[in-house]
Amino acid sequence: LVSFAREDFRHTSLDDAFAVFLFLPAHVSEFVIREVLPDSSLREGALVYVCTRQPWRPSLEADDANSVAGPSCRRFATYVVGTSIFNTLHCFEWKLGRPGGSRR
Repeated sequence: LVSFAREDFRHTSLDDAFAVFLFLPAHVSEFVIREVLPDSSLREGALVYVCTRQPWRPSLEADDANSVAGPSCRRFATYVVGTSIFNTLHCFEWKLGRPGGSRR
């Protein structure tokens, strides 16, 4: 079953979500990934797709997410599709972090 919800992330549990799609300005996407998703019950391995500008890296992006304590995301693909402000699709896997990993 596929469903799309247009709701305020801050008040929505994402524990049943397999994917989250953000079509927001880069600074708002950063806020959602850094401040909202960690408290949203988003499951380990969920996919997070962000459509924004090309040179963008969220602060929770980790090259080795398995060594990080706390939530992070691991980039697995980037697709550039044009020259506008929303020209790039950034694809991440959500990670919950590991006990004993390094803090950011």
